[in-house]
Amino acid sequence: MTSSMTISDISFSSVREICDLVIKKDIDTINSTKFSDIDRRIATEVVPVELSLWYFKRKNLDAKIQEWDKTGDGRTEAFFSYLDVEMVQFLATETRHELLPLFFSTCLQNEHSIFITDKEIRDHLLKTFTKLAAWDGKTIDDLKSDYIKEDNLLKLMPITQFIWANEQDRFDYVQKYSEINWHNDEYVSPEEIRRLEKIDELKSLPDGYASSFEPEVNLKNTLKRIWYGLRIGLVCLAIYYIGKTILQYL
Repeated sequence: MTSSMTISDISFSSVREICDLVIKKDIDTINSTKFSDIDRRIATEVVPVELSLWYFKRKNLDAKIQEWDKTGDGRTEAFFSYLDVEMVQFLATETRHELLPLFFSTCLQNEHSIFITDKEIRDHLLKTFTKLAAWDGKTIDDLKSDYIKEDNLLKLMPITQFIWANEQDRFDYVQKYSEINWHNDEYVSPEEIRRLEKIDELKSLPDGYASSFEPEVNLKNTLKRIWYGLRIGLVCLAIYYIGKTILQYL
């Protein structure tokens, strides 16, 4: 049904209205005959995914790249590890196949992503993504099959600039959307509920962790925790060998 759809088939004024109703959680009006099924799906399925990918690119990747560039250190191994931290944090909250547009066109026809346009960064993060998917027993081809067989509307991205011409309005909507409690809302997909629950879980973790909507990863704190753990390990190892030596003389 959706394979022949184009941007011209969408009423963006209706989609914007539905998005506003989503924030109000006015389910009855959203499900009313006032809106078409397509506009309803665009607002409740495509908009959340596109904004999540867009926000990740702007606030996680772009911001961290600019921050790193100011150091003048160049794209070292540490630089890419820095980005890997962001990717791992983001993947913890997302449905895997919905993230493919980060690395491919929205139709999966080529490698020209509308989100990550820097090829070097795109290729590196795709390798990271591939390894993480493998932990779930999935290959990139598996994820592509999942993406295609759902007959989803994600191939119509990007569309949010037609809904909110002002970038700040998009940021504001992301913030409002992330604050909603979606439990037991029938029109929200199980994947979306799982994602938002994971975001809540990440928000409750100690400083140094981040959700996809609050990407303030503190790399220094992470390294401090690693170093602290190593120190504890070394102390325990030293105590073990001292104790072992003492026992030999008893």
